[in-house]
Amino acid sequence: MMEIIKRNVISISCGVVALLIVVCVMLWPMPGWFDSLRQKLETSGARYLALQSLNNETFKKPILDPLNPQVELLGQFPTPKAIDVGIAAVSKLHEQAAVMDKAALEMNEHKPLVPLALPFKRSPQAYSDFKREYHQRLTDFKALMIAVTAPTMEEVGVEADRLWQDDYLKRIQPVFGTQGNTQEVQAAFDLRKLVLPDEMKRERAKNYTVLISDNKTMDTCQGIIPPNEVNEPPTDPRAIWAAQLSLWIQEDVVQAIAITNAARDSRATVEKAVVKRVVAWIIPKVYITPKGEVLIMEGTGQADGGAYGAARGQRFGRPPGMLGADGEPAAEAEATPGTKVYTLSPTGRVCNSVFDVMHFTVVVDADAVRFREFMANLTRDRFITVLYMDLIGVDREREQERGFMYGPSPVVRLRLTCEAIFLRSWTLKLMPQSVQKMLAIPQPDAPGSPTAGR
Repeated sequence: MMEIIKRNVISISCGVVALLIVVCVMLWPMPGWFDSLRQKLETSGARYLALQSLNNETFKKPILDPLNPQVELLGQFPTPKAIDVGIAAVSKLHEQAAVMDKAALEMNEHKPLVPLALPFKRSPQAYSDFKREYHQRLTDFKALMIAVTAPTMEEVGVEADRLWQDDYLKRIQPVFGTQGNTQEVQAAFDLRKLVLPDEMKRERAKNYTVLISDNKTMDTCQGIIPPNEVNEPPTDPRAIWAAQLSLWIQEDVVQAIAITNAARDSRATVEKAVVKRVVAWIIPKVYITPKGEVLIMEGTGQADGGAYGAARGQRFGRPPGMLGADGEPAAEAEATPGTKVYTLSPTGRVCNSVFDVMHFTVVVDADAVRFREFMANLTRDRFITVLYMDLIGVDREREQERGFMYGPSPVVRLRLTCEAIFLRSWTLKLMPQSVQKMLAIPQPDAPGSPTAGR
């Protein structure tokens, strides 16, 4: 027996080892192994589905030409050479986008009236400089348009007194202690006085290009008083900001009027001008936000919510929103550039992280045939969009009685409600912090700010 065991000791050892392995396999915990195998199987299945989806997917070429939005199918899998071409095309597209951004900035950017006044510093000198330059700029606008008001009764009276002193009084020739020809001279003067208003109307229409209703036609901010009046600088920087925004809008409109009227004659008369009269400006000092109209500051303009706000409320079926008057945020967070609110305007544009939106209205009397030239110049190379247009005929004889002589050509009254956009890439550095807070613009070192944590 021992002899047999000695001869088969190797076989017996292998059998014992095999038996031990079987016992271990039966007794060792297996659930972990099964879970691992299941995970591997699921991973393998997911890879299979992904490969199958990739194999069945239809690939399309990228759209690189904005004038040709047609999508073309990718005929074959891109080779390294094709990939290089695609990378070059994308790089070129980025370069073109950068050029467009630069052009848009140059088109939209305006210079501040007084560089040291914005962002607002409560300095009496800075405010005094802004006040003086503000009212001077309004005067410059009239000069740029070659504009004048219609003669008033007071001006007619002053001119009549001048004519009497400089001309008619010298015609009187007493004769031997009598009044001489005094009665004849007085009668001639009285006749001249009757036609003097029309003479002054014709003279102004001949020597100027644009008529304005009165000296209050230009939009002014009530918080910026005339330079000859002394007062303390405003404690709220939003007054300066509202006045500056109004000037930028008026600057664009005035330039459009001047360009339109000078297109055919650099010194056109009122009769030959396209825009013959500026009837009214309405520039509410409000931002158009997703929550509605946000008032920049109470008492900063002619139409801070009065007739203009009521008209908008009737048009859109809602009360005029006047949020933000107390300086509190008008929104919990700033909107994205793609946000649209079509209850506020046909474009749906509202203030967002890229630009701010304001609405304004300008009313002019213009040539009935050529008024579209003004509309084209108003929107060309400017971030201005015409939202609404109202057009009615003008009774020229009636307007002539009021001092506005337009000539024989038909005239229409054109009312344009427009949208103005200001890119934040240049306005943010000038915008007062209180206005930024009102628009929910993230502040430096605040949560969500690009500079937070720096």
